[in-house]
Amino acid sequence: ELFLLLISGGNSEQVMRWIQGIAHRQPVSLEYIVRKHLFQPLTLDELAELSGRSLASFKRDFQNLYSISPRKWINTQRLAHAKMLLHNTSGNVSEVAAECGFDNVPYFIRVFKHEFGVTPADWRAKSAIG
Repeated sequence: ELFLLLISGGNSEQVMRWIQGIAHRQPVSLEYIVRKHLFQPLTLDELAELSGRSLASFKRDFQNLYSISPRKWINTQRLAHAKMLLHNTSGNVSEVAAECGFDNVPYFIRVFKHEFGVTPADWRAKSAIG
């Protein structure tokens, strides 16, 4: 009865679009999901699920949108944020890693060093001098 009342009212067109959206489960904006959860330690599987896509679709759509793999893009964004935090805050490396979405500190140090040639602690020391 409620359904019939909703579609017989003055807003029947909006109600029907809303119901169809639920029924067809349109994927959520990939860009919105990735940016909203950028600094949370989520896996690509979890991001794909949040965006209403399979993992393969998520990776394909991401590559089409950003012309780079999801993991590389996410790490680049997180590392840029980490550099800013290391330069502007006094949090230790573990705190910075966590704030940037890295739940594994050794992994954070390894990807930071691979990207910038120095460890986060060494980068902080050098940036304080310069």
